[in-house]
Amino acid sequence: MDSTYAALLEKTRLPQPSFQRFAVVSLFRRLESSLGVLGPNSAVCHDAISQCLRSPFAAVVDQAVHELCRLVAVGDRLSISVALIEMQSALEGCEKRFAPVFVKGIGFLCRFAFCIDSSWGRRFELVDLHPFVKVLSCCKESHEELIEQVLLFIVRNKYLGINEVVRFLRPFIVFSMIWKSSSACVYFFSRNLISAIASLSCSFPLEAISILKLLTDCLKYLPLTNQEEFLYIVTSAEQIVDAFVVVLQQTVGIEKDVATDARKCSVEVLCMLLSICASFHRKALVQVEPVIEISRHLLVAQKELGLCYAFEFVNVVVSASVILAQVEFEHDQLSVLKLLILLMEWKTEELSTKRASCSLGEELLIVFPVINLLSSPSKPVRAAVTHLLSLAESFVLNFMSVLKKTEVSFTDCPILIEAETIPLRLLHHLFTQGQQLPYSSYFFLFTSDKITCDNEKYCGPLYWTSWLREHLLTIEREKTTFPQSSESHYEGVNILLGSIAYSLVISPAFDTSAVDPLVALGVQNPKLGMTMFQAALFYINILLKFERNSSKILLNLLEVLPSLASNSAMVKIIVQTILPMLHKNAKLSLHAVAIRLLCKTWVVSDRVFQHLQGVLSPKTLSNFESVREICVSVAASVRDVCKDNPDRGVDLILSVSSCIESDDSAVKALGLHSLSSLCEADVVDFYTAWEVVAKHVNTYTEEPVVAASLVTLLRWGALDVETYPDIARIIMLILWEVGTLRSYSSGCLWVKARTIAFQSMMHYEIVKFQEIIPEFKEKILQCLLNECNAEVLEAMEEFEIKIINFEHTLILFSQIFVFFSC
Repeated sequence: MDSTYAALLEKTRLPQPSFQRFAVVSLFRRLESSLGVLGPNSAVCHDAISQCLRSPFAAVVDQAVHELCRLVAVGDRLSISVALIEMQSALEGCEKRFAPVFVKGIGFLCRFAFCIDSSWGRRFELVDLHPFVKVLSCCKESHEELIEQVLLFIVRNKYLGINEVVRFLRPFIVFSMIWKSSSACVYFFSRNLISAIASLSCSFPLEAISILKLLTDCLKYLPLTNQEEFLYIVTSAEQIVDAFVVVLQQTVGIEKDVATDARKCSVEVLCMLLSICASFHRKALVQVEPVIEISRHLLVAQKELGLCYAFEFVNVVVSASVILAQVEFEHDQLSVLKLLILLMEWKTEELSTKRASCSLGEELLIVFPVINLLSSPSKPVRAAVTHLLSLAESFVLNFMSVLKKTEVSFTDCPILIEAETIPLRLLHHLFTQGQQLPYSSYFFLFTSDKITCDNEKYCGPLYWTSWLREHLLTIEREKTTFPQSSESHYEGVNILLGSIAYSLVISPAFDTSAVDPLVALGVQNPKLGMTMFQAALFYINILLKFERNSSKILLNLLEVLPSLASNSAMVKIIVQTILPMLHKNAKLSLHAVAIRLLCKTWVVSDRVFQHLQGVLSPKTLSNFESVREICVSVAASVRDVCKDNPDRGVDLILSVSSCIESDDSAVKALGLHSLSSLCEADVVDFYTAWEVVAKHVNTYTEEPVVAASLVTLLRWGALDVETYPDIARIIMLILWEVGTLRSYSSGCLWVKARTIAFQSMMHYEIVKFQEIIPEFKEKILQCLLNECNAEVLEAMEEFEIKIINFEHTLILFSQIFVFFSC
């Protein structure tokens, strides 16, 4: 090394800070004035600078950093890149107390380079090369000073173009979010960095939006593996939201474009936080209440500033509905409800008149989760739920009017990209495209591995509601096989499915088919019994208020009630709901529906049989003899009881007899079906019952419905033919008569009766028909040759096969007899 440099370097070791600083100044002045091999870009110069920066004396290091920055700033004597390399190299091996000094120097060099050329920062888009990233990676003692330098960089260079400043800082800020280190200080650095930048941005609101957008984007990269990391995210988001509020307060009414951008970005922050809550709540990583409070703070601030309700809030509403379907603690439920009330009240004030037709129907998704809390023991929760439902009702009615009057299009709605917006996107698709599914649809492929797909059975159109029903019933079957895993896996999802299914009730395109998945949901998840009951009442009230003929869907909505009886706590409530419909002053059609509802409820829970038995008594048939709807309803219910539980059917034997004695063919046919089920179960003797009912079925040749039910019953007389030969002869002649009846035989009802007749004849021995019907084989062959109907012909062929088998058996026995005789 040159002797001059060596002497000056030796003086830097003097035990006097003033002498040390003077020696460093002298050394750098010599470097600045030297040329050639001793100049600033020479190896000798670099070695001298390096020794000064690595000195163990604080005064030497401080003055060396200062002089190096000055050397770069005075001209082109030393390139910025060389100075950066020297400082970064010295920082990596320095004592901890010297780290802030080097960070100051690196910060100055970056600011100076950016001032000279604003495109200078583009060379550091690769994270590894970024000077601030290198500083962050060195030691934690530099973190506080690094934040200060970032703030200085923004303040000093924002006039050159805030977008270029953001472009330079983006790789560094993203790295600070995703950098994994064993030290906990990394989390504090990220949080403090966001807080400092967000606070600084409030000082220049016109340029703040680009910076806050950067922070919003980078916030997504923060890790979320434990509750502590979630709290860091919430704290950072709170700082960003506060900054947005300040920017809005300073720009609303002055800078419209800036305020609009600020508002849009702030909603993105809320949607991101709510999305985290909706996705990770079940993993016990997140706390809902802090996020909701941040959301309410931002929305209240916007409302107080006089801003109108924005369509972007649809994402907030949908996310909140998903969260509400999952939260369990009262304080979380209250916070979400208050947020939704704020949004609904705001929308009511702003959109109820001038932009009501632009509703996206997001209110439909909050109804079911909200009703789920209607039975909460908490008075504040119930009060909030009641208020929110009253607000949502007007929007649902308005949306129904839009569906009726115009063709709904959702092409102008905000982009719904979060996972929790899938239910709303699905509703939009169903409302606009209808419910028919192509065989290549995702839903078909998703469920085809669990639901048996028969191409012949599903050769017609596929419907979404049908597949949802099958999917729910498949889940119910899986729960019986895997009871432990299924409960937690599907928890919360059923509330979302219920929201979608109930929302389809208001659509004219779905009509009554929307009720089928609701019935399946009631069977699959008994815990939702009370919620589904109250939701059914809510939508019944909605449909009654709506000006269109919705009586059919109203009656079908009542069909949801029996499925809820799988929850034992719901049985009494369901019965209390149905019994008023059975009063004498009730509408006759409603009376008939109530009888069927009570019967279907009994199918689910036997606890209601006492009520059902009283309704199905013979007295009901006699009192309403002239009301065909009620008589048919009673007869159908009696048939269902006898079929599902013959032991209970025996208790209704008098009602069975009354049905058979009725003059109405449908009631008589249902009575015969009931008796057939009892005889099949062998709880009633067929021939004993036949002696009672024989005189009431003489019209079978004129009424095909009665004929079909009668021949179904007569098959059960085959067991005791030998015991009751005379009666058996009459029965077999009736079967033969119905099966070979030619008059009116082309009608579908007669085809059914004749087909069942031959199927019933299969239960009897062929030899008995040969004994009572002259030329039996010739007649049956003639019938077979002359028959034109395919269904009857198939039944005849089966019967003919039995005849052939019988004859072969006779020949075989005769040959065996001859053999043994010889």
